[in-house]
Amino acid sequence: MTERRIRLVVTGDLERKALVRSLRQHFPQEDLHGTPVTWLPPRKTNGVTTHRLRANASPSNPMCTLARAVLAEALDGADGKPADLVVAIDDLELHNVDQPAVVCQHFVAATHQELERRLRGLLSGEQDAARARVRERCSFHLLSPMIESTFFGEKAALVRAGCAPTVSPALRTTDWEDFWCTDPSFLLRSTEVNAAKAAAPLANSWWREERHAKHYLEHLVSDHDGFYEETVGGARALEPLTWPTVPRQPTECPLIRALFDDLANFFGIFSPLPSGTPSPHTCASGIPGPRSTRLLRNLP
Repeated sequence: MTERRIRLVVTGDLERKALVRSLRQHFPQEDLHGTPVTWLPPRKTNGVTTHRLRANASPSNPMCTLARAVLAEALDGADGKPADLVVAIDDLELHNVDQPAVVCQHFVAATHQELERRLRGLLSGEQDAARARVRERCSFHLLSPMIESTFFGEKAALVRAGCAPTVSPALRTTDWEDFWCTDPSFLLRSTEVNAAKAAAPLANSWWREERHAKHYLEHLVSDHDGFYEETVGGARALEPLTWPTVPRQPTECPLIRALFDDLANFFGIFSPLPSGTPSPHTCASGIPGPRSTRLLRNLP
């Protein structure tokens, strides 16, 4: 029997080690038609959001590298067999937490640029077939502000990451994509870091350390006389994460909802998350016009 294959393209060591197992547990082993689905080992590239992106600027080298990796998996395949679904995933990071639309714009520009480069010299029919394959198989998703923010949606995940069993994080909201720490023991550090960022040569006055989920997690783990390490405690937290309990309200975690909607669509099932509103930035259903005009599954 034939199989359908999923390849994640990620930008972090934690995601490379644990994200496939974390997502796979919430989906069936076969699609709606009974075809087995295999999750391939993820492919890793460098992050694309570790500096602030400017609207309408040319895509960076890392962004183009990510786009090339996605296209290669969909059109060639690392093992000579193209994947049936290729999902690129990156954190927004604090640099771009307020502008997911700009990040998506950069990825679209990079993908268009790299795809057109690949298509040079091909016959018209071959070009159309390649564009259709990218449109049907490739998508781009974001986590806000970073993957560690999802751990705060499950207390047991925080404990697996190295926090004390009695941990009680102080946050402004239960929407982990709008992560904002209100813990006085962390806010003193946040004030100092924000001031230092604003005074730096690049003048990152928009930096808000209190929104840095990974740094707050490190702070909580150190309170338990521990040390947070992504590929150890982070992997322990992420692998069995109960994603359906992460969003508390229908309006929360829209980027995660868009990712799960995309995966569920591939399987031909409803999303395993409770009903809610996915992000308009990365949700395929929010794109106006016919599907044939898109560049990717979930981006115009």
